[in-house]
Amino acid sequence: SKTYLEDVRITDLLFSGANLRYEWNPQVREMVALRYSGRQLARWAESVQVVVSHQRQFERLFTVAAASPRVETRSDDRVATTGLVVELGARIGERQRLTYGFETYHDTISSHRLVTGPRGGPATWQQGAYPDGTQAANTAAFVQHETELGQRLAATLGLRYSRVSIRSDLFDPSRGPVHLDLAAGAGSERWDPAFSTVHTPVDARASRGGDINCVMDRV
Repeated sequence: SKTYLEDVRITDLLFSGANLRYEWNPQVREMVALRYSGRQLARWAESVQVVVSHQRQFERLFTVAAASPRVETRSDDRVATTGLVVELGARIGERQRLTYGFETYHDTISSHRLVTGPRGGPATWQQGAYPDGTQAANTAAFVQHETELGQRLAATLGLRYSRVSIRSDLFDPSRGPVHLDLAAGAGSERWDPAFSTVHTPVDARASRGGDINCVMDRV
């Protein structure tokens, strides 16, 4: 599937005495996703779901300050995200099911600002709203075990491991260039256990609950 959105402009952010032009277009977005589902591929993979996705989001802002009516500033921010999700499932006996898999996302941020010179002078590139070239990655693996305890009662026990990394080059006025590497610091990894029970009414169909790949948000 593919989705494309653009030209949802916001032009009502003019403040008296602050700016003469303020046009923001935050909704330029391209999204592409490929999905595959299979069944009975192997004993340990009775069901398989694979999703490959790519998304690019553009934000563009044009401003003209009242104090400098001949200077126009254009800010461009772009985020490209690529993702892969793989989920496999298999039954263990008549009352138990094992679901496991992994997911990974990678973000690349591009941010810069173009300022035109006064009186139509040459334009210059300046630092944008975010550190240009920032790389962020989120990888996770999950496993959950579902057990039917009765005709209308089921229990789910799961575990999810997540790892986050952010690499960027910043500029501190007091320290100069600073390299940020979150993957080398504390807090870049975490374990999330989960346990839930599901009771199904007599007239309702049973549904899976406590899916650790769904209830745990991506960092």
